[in-house]
Amino acid sequence: MIYFLFVLGLFSFFDFNSPSPRIYSLGGFQLNLYEDVSDSLLNPANGIRYPFKKFSIFYTKPYNTDIYISIFSLRYPLKDTVYDFNLKLNAVSSVYNEIELNTSVSKFIGWGLNGGIGVSLYGVILDYEGDSSFTGNKLLLGIHLGITKRIKRFDLSIALQNLNQPEVKFSKNSSEYSKIRSKVLVGIGARILPFVWSGFTIFKEKDDFSSSFGIEAGIGEVVKFRIGMNEDEFRWGVGFSFNKFKIDFGFGSNEFLGFNWMANISYGL
Repeated sequence: MIYFLFVLGLFSFFDFNSPSPRIYSLGGFQLNLYEDVSDSLLNPANGIRYPFKKFSIFYTKPYNTDIYISIFSLRYPLKDTVYDFNLKLNAVSSVYNEIELNTSVSKFIGWGLNGGIGVSLYGVILDYEGDSSFTGNKLLLGIHLGITKRIKRFDLSIALQNLNQPEVKFSKNSSEYSKIRSKVLVGIGARILPFVWSGFTIFKEKDDFSSSFGIEAGIGEVVKFRIGMNEDEFRWGVGFSFNKFKIDFGFGSNEFLGFNWMANISYGL
């Protein structure tokens, strides 16, 4: 049980709810990024920022852990609505497997092409290896809500995660179910120059406040360099574009696990 809770802490620490290497290397939790599919896991409204067909595959395994995470994402726009489908597979060796299906729908609203609203519905199936005593719920159902608005060079976004605060019971020894807390994220992004982007996000969970900051600079659309901060953790990364293919890498270091990395490859349909 202690190990399981430690793993949950690692998931939160490494921003695995927003596991794009681009987002990660920019400090994590950047609400206003919209050139990769998995951004809808953070802000359901982000689909309107990049309303193009796209398929993406993601995989990561932080060093010195038995955690494995993969995500398969598909984006499909239809008129003024964008649909995102994310299949996320999390695993911790000999402990548990988790399968999450996240479906997001974002829609342009009365701001022309400058803003919109989105909602995500997600379901998580939990499978605990070798735990015959587990009697809690193995299925979680949750809701995310997001809104975004562009004002000149600035993008403003608000996301409400786990709006319904789904409950989970980890063991039959637990007398009560534990709620997954709601989280509020507020972000601003700005295109400083045609080839330089920066973003800042504040997120609140109960009485805790945290923040992230990132800068991305590119050499055309071929190579992009990124740096970011998440609290006291420095991160960096690089991305490459080849026609319809994109490859991104994100790197970071912290006092608990040392150096870690993640990579992503995507293809524009």
